[in-house]
Amino acid sequence: MTHSQGLSFDQLIHLNGLSRLDMDAYLAKRGWKFNQTVSEGDSIFKAYWFFNNMKQESVGQIELRSQVDHYPYITYSCADRITFDAIRAKIAAYHMQYQGDINRDEGLTSIFMGAKYRAQVSVTNSPSYPDYHVTLQVHGLIRGYQEDLDTGEMKDIWIDPRNISFEQVSDSADVDRGPLNKLRNKDD
Repeated sequence: MTHSQGLSFDQLIHLNGLSRLDMDAYLAKRGWKFNQTVSEGDSIFKAYWFFNNMKQESVGQIELRSQVDHYPYITYSCADRITFDAIRAKIAAYHMQYQGDINRDEGLTSIFMGAKYRAQVSVTNSPSYPDYHVTLQVHGLIRGYQEDLDTGEMKDIWIDPRNISFEQVSDSADVDRGPLNKLRNKDD
């Protein structure tokens, strides 16, 4: 493996914020080659970059996926366990919370949530070598807490702010809204 092919978790975060052309320039400096774009209907767009070793075998792939009404995400695939383990270590260092596993026939997948990103890490087994995959997506969710009614413990929940309406906020008079109450009283 060539060192340029290995991307870190921080580099994936950086790539996630770039335009497609800036992403191409960033990857090209590191030996990656743009391969193709694919459209699936009017709502899904994918772009692919590959990294080839000296034998011209693909040992790395990046997929950028954009979909209408969803945050774009990047999937980085490599054949190098060391790079993959370094990314997993960074996920742990960022205290991203383990959310669970996805059961798939082709491999093992775990999901982690951080303050801003959702990471999905997978190991699959191709005929010639294992593949390691990391998918990174800005999630736009807000971390909240909810009481477990059975245990009384506070549990983390992730809330999509697009699903919150003002009608869901309690309108009872005993709720102290601070300056908002003062404004309401002023208008009375």
